[in-house]
Amino acid sequence: MIDDIHIVAKYLERGPGKVVSTLRKGLKTLGVNEVPVEDTNNIACLQWGDDWPNVDTFSGKHVLIGPNYESKKFENVASRLDNFIVPSQWVKNIHAIDPIINKKNIHVWSGGIETEVWTPTSQDKDISCIVYLKNRSREEYMRLEKIAAKLPSLFSRAAVFHYGMYDEADFFECAKRAKFAILLTNTESQGYAYMQLLSAGVPCLVFNKDSFYHKESDKLLNATSVPYFDDRCGMVTNDITKEAIEEFLSFSYTRWSPRDYILENHTIEKSTTRYLELLKNTSPL
Repeated sequence: MIDDIHIVAKYLERGPGKVVSTLRKGLKTLGVNEVPVEDTNNIACLQWGDDWPNVDTFSGKHVLIGPNYESKKFENVASRLDNFIVPSQWVKNIHAIDPIINKKNIHVWSGGIETEVWTPTSQDKDISCIVYLKNRSREEYMRLEKIAAKLPSLFSRAAVFHYGMYDEADFFECAKRAKFAILLTNTESQGYAYMQLLSAGVPCLVFNKDSFYHKESDKLLNATSVPYFDDRCGMVTNDITKEAIEEFLSFSYTRWSPRDYILENHTIEKSTTRYLELLKNTSPL
């Protein structure tokens, strides 16, 4: 078991920040101390940018790079680094064609969800649904707006959230009161927001984005808006239609058990334990 660790991370906002904060929470729960780099042989380099420590400071230590980095940022030192983390399988598939790290050890690991915070409640479900929007085209947003106009009884009581433009406290309160959620998002490497909803017991109808344009290879690659999802969590479709919403609504609310999926796979303790196992099994630089 690892007793101490040094974390390299500077960006503490949004999804990348959640990765850092939940791992730190898990380390504390498991009794692993966060210490200065010189006092440990275990380095969690969660983020890598332009002004990170010289790789020589990691010499002889166990190091994991990721999940937040751009491989071009360490092109000159890539030969020194062997183990990288990515947040989901489709992202791993993309990195497998990255000429800088395609021959490295690439591990899939996802940050944990605060299941003790994002919990179901017995509160009245006075919000018909949460609509979560992130980085889709204006045409797609307009398509959903036209559908909403045809379903006024549903959407008049909806709570709409745009990525990067809302207070998480408001999102949290609405998760307690919503019957379900509609996700119209771009591809997600992990997707903390929707996983928080699942933890809170909110089933999701996902208008999926199933491809990602990889500029470097000029290829359209398979991807998804919900890399962590199964049949208990809701319904996934690539078509933004009124019929898809009506089909989803035709199922009994008790059909879904999204929180069970999160508890089985994505708690902070399980995520942190998995991270420590990966780090322990790396070879020292």
